[in-house]
Amino acid sequence: MMDCHICGTNAPLWAQAKILKKYDVSYYRCPHCGFIQTEKPYWLGEAYSEIIDAEDIGLLRRNIDNAAVVSRLVPVFFPRAETFLDVGGGYGVFVRLMRDRGFDFQWDDKYTRNLFARGFEKNRERYDIVTAFELFEHYDAPKEEIKNLAVLGDTIIFSTLLLPEPAPKPDEWWYYSTSTGQHISFYTKRALEYCAQSIGRYYTGSMGIHIFSKRPISSWQFRLAVSRIGWILSRAQRESLLPKDYERLTGEKI
Repeated sequence: MMDCHICGTNAPLWAQAKILKKYDVSYYRCPHCGFIQTEKPYWLGEAYSEIIDAEDIGLLRRNIDNAAVVSRLVPVFFPRAETFLDVGGGYGVFVRLMRDRGFDFQWDDKYTRNLFARGFEKNRERYDIVTAFELFEHYDAPKEEIKNLAVLGDTIIFSTLLLPEPAPKPDEWWYYSTSTGQHISFYTKRALEYCAQSIGRYYTGSMGIHIFSKRPISSWQFRLAVSRIGWILSRAQRESLLPKDYERLTGEKI
């Protein structure tokens, strides 16, 4: 038994799998909120010997898609938002893409070198919107990490895949990522609703994109905005920050 990281219910042993192709690891599933967690992840030092795993071949495509989605969500639901922070920003690809689209994003990552958003590192204590893409499944203490995100901003836009129903075993779903050992927390909608309540937010989600917000958001509007035809909700575009960023970094105008 383990206490569920989300709701505190006793979670029984649910499955076992081989992590990093050598460690026999137990998975526990909460009977109340459906959250699945591994045993205490003693292997993470080895799993993160390279922060960006070689198997993450979808990194660039994911950043491009996330930039498109956030560019639709913000004008529709948060038109007055002006300051943005990408937590766990990796190489800075997403931040650079968003700045090119006119959104004043900054970068923050404790573990990865900023390559593409240099000069735009975190310099505020609070932001209108915080983004956290593909982080939640890495959290060993998710509620504490989510509370830290809430301190940074009222709205949190994030991505993680929800568990299918019925929940697949570790050898039946690629998102468990047993070969890398980096994914250790897996959520249901109910689990994310608990997380939202714990920080005084409302939850909305669709297609792997989720929001914790101070006010409720229409689920059908959110689903439409996340979809590839979401541009019909808002055609407003911001002026790219690329020329201003270039001048700031070089002292010269494009």
